[in-house]
Amino acid sequence: MPLPHTFAAHRPWSAETTLDLSKHPLLDNAWKNSQRLLQQISDQLRAAALDPRILTVAASGSLGRMEAVAGSDADLIVVLSNEITTDSPQAQQACDSIWEALEALQLPHSRRGGIFSIPTTPAALCNVDARGKIDEDIPTFGKRFQLFCDAQPVYGTVAYEQLLSDVIRWYTAATPGDATIAWWRYLLNDLLRYYRSMCVAAQWDQSHGAGFQRMRNFKHAHSRTVMYAAMLCLLGECSSVQQNPLQQFQAMLRLTPLERLAWSCPSAQEADMAAIATIYARYLEKLDALTFRQSLLDDNLTEAHTAEWTRSGHDLRNALSRFLDEQRQQWDPDFATALWL
Repeated sequence: MPLPHTFAAHRPWSAETTLDLSKHPLLDNAWKNSQRLLQQISDQLRAAALDPRILTVAASGSLGRMEAVAGSDADLIVVLSNEITTDSPQAQQACDSIWEALEALQLPHSRRGGIFSIPTTPAALCNVDARGKIDEDIPTFGKRFQLFCDAQPVYGTVAYEQLLSDVIRWYTAATPGDATIAWWRYLLNDLLRYYRSMCVAAQWDQSHGAGFQRMRNFKHAHSRTVMYAAMLCLLGECSSVQQNPLQQFQAMLRLTPLERLAWSCPSAQEADMAAIATIYARYLEKLDALTFRQSLLDDNLTEAHTAEWTRSGHDLRNALSRFLDEQRQQWDPDFATALWL
C-alpha cells in the first residue's frame, strides 16, 4: 500500500486493503467525527487573530488518533516560538487566545496539570543538553513523544513538519564516541521508557482518586497499548529500510496507530488485524457511552464490575503480542534483540 501524503484529518482511512473500516462502524464513525472536529478546530484557528508567536498547534490523544467519541478531551500540543518562556504570562496569553478561538466548539479541555496543559518550544523539544537525561521534565518528554505516537497538526502545518524533522534529527544524532550505534536505538529506548512509565503510573498513581485511576487504566489497556504497539511496529519496520530510513519514518508518522498496524500487516495476518480492530471497536463503544464513563469514575465501584473490560484489555494485549511476534521476523535482527537487551 502506498503511504499517504497528508495527515489523517485531510484524507480517508488509508489501509483499506488490509482492514475495511466500513465493517467496523464505530471505528468508521469515530474517524469521520474526528475529521469533522479537526476541520472545525483548524478553521477556527485560521480565522482567529492568533499571537504570531504560536508556531503550530497539534491534536493528540483521541482526536489525533481519529477516535473521538462522546466526552473526548481536546488534547492540544501548543508550540510557541523560542523567544517566549513557557511559564511566562505571554505564554499563557498565547494559549488563552487558542481556547478563546475554539470557545464556540465547546470542546472539553485536557486535564489540568497534564502534559498538554503547558505549551512548549522547539528549543525545549530539541535541547541537546536533555539527551540521555532520565530526569527530564515530564511535560517536555511527554509532548516530544506524543508527536511520534499520535499527533497531527491543526494549525501551522509547515512549522509542524519542520519541528517533526528537527525532533527526529535530535533523536537520531550520532552518539559521541560510537558512530556504529543504530539510528533507531535512542528512539526505541525512549519509547520503552515512555510506555513503561505510563504502566507504572497506571498501577500506582492514585493521586486523583480511584475513579480517575480506573478510567486511566481502561484507556491504558486499550488505546495507549495500541499506540505503543503501533509505534513499536513502525520503528521496527523502518529499522530494516536500507535507503533513507528517516524519510520513511517521518512519512509513516502521518499514519494513525491503527493504520500503522494495518499498513504493515501481511495478508497472512489479516485475521489478527481484524481481531485487534474488533476488540478496539468494542472499547470505543464503551467509551462512547455516558453511563459507562460515569460508572468507571465512581470511586465505590467494585472489581467485579470491572471484570469485563479487564478481560478486554488482556485479549487486546494477547492479540497485539501475536501480531508483533510475527512482525519481528521482518525487522532488523539487532532491533528485535534490543527489545529484550
